[in-house]
Amino acid sequence: MDEQQKDMMQELEGSDRKLRQYWKLPVLTVSLILSCFHLYVAGFGLPGIGSKTFLILHVMLGLILVFLIFPIKKGLQQTRIPWYDLLLSVCSLVIGTYIIQRQDASSIMSGQPTDMDLFVGLSFIVLVLEATRRVVGKPLVIIALIFIAYFFLGEWMPGQFHHTRGDFERFVYEITYRNNGIFGTPVYASAQFVFIFILFGAILESTGAGKMFIDLALRLFGRYKGGPAKASVVSSGMMGSISGSSTANAVTTGTFTIPLMKKVGFKPHVAGGVEVAASSSGQFLPPIMGAAAFIMVEFTGVAIIKLSKAP
Repeated sequence: MDEQQKDMMQELEGSDRKLRQYWKLPVLTVSLILSCFHLYVAGFGLPGIGSKTFLILHVMLGLILVFLIFPIKKGLQQTRIPWYDLLLSVCSLVIGTYIIQRQDASSIMSGQPTDMDLFVGLSFIVLVLEATRRVVGKPLVIIALIFIAYFFLGEWMPGQFHHTRGDFERFVYEITYRNNGIFGTPVYASAQFVFIFILFGAILESTGAGKMFIDLALRLFGRYKGGPAKASVVSSGMMGSISGSSTANAVTTGTFTIPLMKKVGFKPHVAGGVEVAASSSGQFLPPIMGAAAFIMVEFTGVAIIKLSKAP
């Protein structure tokens, strides 16, 4: 993958921070800790730590990386990490450590968190929302805020939407300290399955496997009628087998296939649509699959084979 592709992938996935020299050191350090931690858990299980601690560490290290890598505003070119993002990273570390230490406290186990527990829990929720905004964008944050508002405004809602659970203390406790909030099924699937597969996929892409798939698809189908579109589907499918990110898939293969499709007569929106559809479906190809596949397995309890066959 050349530098132009890397820059395009970085832009589409939300990061515009290109760090220089020693500013890369904290990012590299946290990335290595996170990767080695998951590799250790994948190989040896969870000796000495509970599953809840594993999830907290997963989210905590992820938050630290987000604030080190993603700028506060998309498109903001930065070559260093500003002080406020360093502060947010430290806050993520402190809050995560606090939650680990307090997860088995009597006040938490009995559902009666202290004022400090509530303050830390609320801060943790804010950090997660801000990290989500930086990585995914505002739409997902808006959806989360709508459901948060529903929690507090449910007593004024009509019919089946009515409920009387809108208590601030219960909200922070359920979201932060229970297994049906932030540390629910999606995070469990991410920590237990998604991250390790994404890590292996990143290693394969870095070793040049992605370029090999693109070259192979173009060589097989590039000379036929509609060949670039066929090559787009095949290369995206093969790329999907080593990448859990549909965005990375589209950028890697689309850099070559979209211009070729336009050159042979495809309209721009058709060329883009073919590539996006192929790349989005490619993340369901084994052995390395996107987060959506694992989350659906956790939620539904249906085997991945059956989910992959579903129309």
